[in-house]
Amino acid sequence: MATFVTSKGENRSFSLKNMSVVNCWKNVAEFLKEFGIEEKMNRTPNKMVDPIPFDKDEKHNESHSVHASNWYTVLLNVDEVFNPSLRV
Repeated sequence: MATFVTSKGENRSFSLKNMSVVNCWKNVAEFLKEFGIEEKMNRTPNKMVDPIPFDKDEKHNESHSVHASNWYTVLLNVDEVFNPSLRV
């Protein structure tokens, strides 16, 4: 499950099970737009052989909960660096 929560308390969620990268990307982009956040992310993975842009990748559709959990931890740490005043 992917859940997005803004500092205003708005939230959206969707299941990652059997979802292709492109569909995940579309959901994330849609949520950001709904939240009024302009998306300007690099759409191509870095440091990969023959990378497929996220918004075109129908090939990969497995969700690995351990990797997702690790990524979530990374995002929380990055958020702490850029928004230290938002934490209590």
